[in-house]
Amino acid sequence: MATTPEGRVKTKIKQFLKKQGVYFFSPIGGPYSTQGVPDIICCVQGYFLAIEVKAPGREKRVTDLQWHNIKAINEAGGRAIVATSVEQVENVFEEQGWLNEVKPTNAKVARKANVGRRTSYRADAVNRHPEFRVK
Repeated sequence: MATTPEGRVKTKIKQFLKKQGVYFFSPIGGPYSTQGVPDIICCVQGYFLAIEVKAPGREKRVTDLQWHNIKAINEAGGRAIVATSVEQVENVFEEQGWLNEVKPTNAKVARKANVGRRTSYRADAVNRHPEFRVK
């Protein structure tokens, strides 16, 4: 499936947000939705963050309505940004003190980290028991 350059950036940003444990969603556009709403809406440690995603090199293509919404969010005490890369979002997280140390969530990585722990513990327990001591 072919994705647009903007779609690839959105995917990377969403992966980063998921790893950070951030609540987020993407509003669905349509004839009955509010126009100009940023692409990703987040709640980061109790703070409101809106991200308008643009393809790299196209950050100047933000519409007047999108700028109006970004300005309104910032004036209301939230944080709204235009991002062309996941690095820009990471920088905002670092500036705001929101960046969490990411722990591996992949089950395979976790299993590799724990290889041998369970078996060695069981072997020690068996060897400590008087009836099963190796002589």
